[in-house]
Amino acid sequence: MSHAATNWAITQRGLKPATRIVLWHLCDRHNPDLGCFPSQDKLAYDCEMSRSALNEHLKILELTGLIRREQHINPRTKQQENTRYRFAFEADFVTAEDVVEPSPESGHGAESGKEGEPCPENAYSRVRNPDTNPVREPVREPPGRADAPGGGDFDMLWSSWPEKMRPDSREAAAKTFA
Repeated sequence: MSHAATNWAITQRGLKPATRIVLWHLCDRHNPDLGCFPSQDKLAYDCEMSRSALNEHLKILELTGLIRREQHINPRTKQQENTRYRFAFEADFVTAEDVVEPSPESGHGAESGKEGEPCPENAYSRVRNPDTNPVREPVREPPGRADAPGGGDFDMLWSSWPEKMRPDSREAAAKTFA
């Protein structure tokens, strides 16, 4: 935890509340000596949002120039490691515009002659689109009625009703509470 980082996050203006929460939790995970490497699952849990919503807010923070994401692959296992997040207040911060995109000319990236367009099966993003949330359909079955055989809680109400206070007719009371 870095007090300087969280203080810097608080002073940032012009952000939407959810984006500000993401920035604050990122800065809360910052270590001045080692950097900031939270997993997306942990960050999404801290921010109380889905990973796809988290990625949208991270994209906004990157476009505004407040953070930069650096992805690293473990050379031994060839697996992606946690993303490193760099902040604009850090001395070695380079904006995303100044970062050279990987290409054969820069010495990074693929050297094949194939196009860089993603195919439909392998879309650019590995997480769902936050705008495609399924709609929860309403329940179509009517709730149980008190006068239905075995339905409702009227039998329990009637049995727990003090006898001195009960109405004369059980059927009339059942219709009242139906």
